[in-house]
Amino acid sequence: MKNFLRIAVRVAMVLLLVFCAAVVVELVPALQRLDRWMLANGPMLLAITGSVAGLGVFLLLGSVVSMLMEGGTPMDHAGIENHQRSMRDSLAGPRAWRASSYRLFGHGAGSQGHDEFSFAQLKTAVASGAVLRTPVWRRRLCAVSGGLLIVVGVFGVAAVFSPMPLKLLLFAAVIYALAQVFRGLVRA
Repeated sequence: MKNFLRIAVRVAMVLLLVFCAAVVVELVPALQRLDRWMLANGPMLLAITGSVAGLGVFLLLGSVVSMLMEGGTPMDHAGIENHQRSMRDSLAGPRAWRASSYRLFGHGAGSQGHDEFSFAQLKTAVASGAVLRTPVWRRRLCAVSGGLLIVVGVFGVAAVFSPMPLKLLLFAAVIYALAQVFRGLVRA
């Protein structure tokens, strides 16, 4: 019963938020003009936001591939089978207990890698110029930039297709998320 009430309260809060955004859109003529402009220029805006998201995917995946090529450890056949099994099991949803096996027939090749760093380390690397001199920090900056571009681009694509009250909420969510990232960078 507690979970049902918690979910009901969250749904009510979201609906109230959407209602408030709709009221704000109706009361502010500039937002209505912006909505008409976005509808008129939808294909161009979609191309821009889609390109931003695509660039982010390119940067992020390029960073991952670079990490695997430079410092990845090769996986053996059993490791690839275990990875495939764990991926399939994770998609199956919650479970109390499960046993499974996965067999990969034929040849398989794989590599695994791991990298972690803090905002403080990234900030120091940018301030000291290590991003320009060190391939590892260039790759890390590309990965972070790619992730941010994906978020902005995907939210932008969603905003192009959404009605104005949802566009307002999407813009607010992106601005909040970017502010939190930059706040974390400043505090680091």
